[in-house]
Amino acid sequence: MVIDMLVHPMLYGEICTPGDEPDGFGFWSREFGMGHMGPMDWDELQVEMDVCDVQKSVLMPLDVTTACGGHFGTNDQIAMLVAAHPDRLWGFASVDPQVSGAADELERAFTELGAKG
Repeated sequence: MVIDMLVHPMLYGEICTPGDEPDGFGFWSREFGMGHMGPMDWDELQVEMDVCDVQKSVLMPLDVTTACGGHFGTNDQIAMLVAAHPDRLWGFASVDPQVSGAADELERAFTELGAKG
């Protein structure tokens, strides 16, 4: 089985939100230069996985609240994607350890959202 172990789902259309909120595409575009790319539908992402013979992808959010003021995929967004495509996706969690409540969020990601790493 081929597993893609580190996928940041910034172009997954199901979680791309417009605007410059801390988890929105405007933020992702400004901080990661995503402006020249657009969100992709699940069908496109699945075809890419199939062409590369990837059976599972591990989605990794990135909490960069202290460094940049937002998230590149939240733990909740990852859980939503995994719930929608459990046969192809596994979800990891991310917390910014300098943010108040980080330990509680990490525990919630595992106990309530089903994070695997």
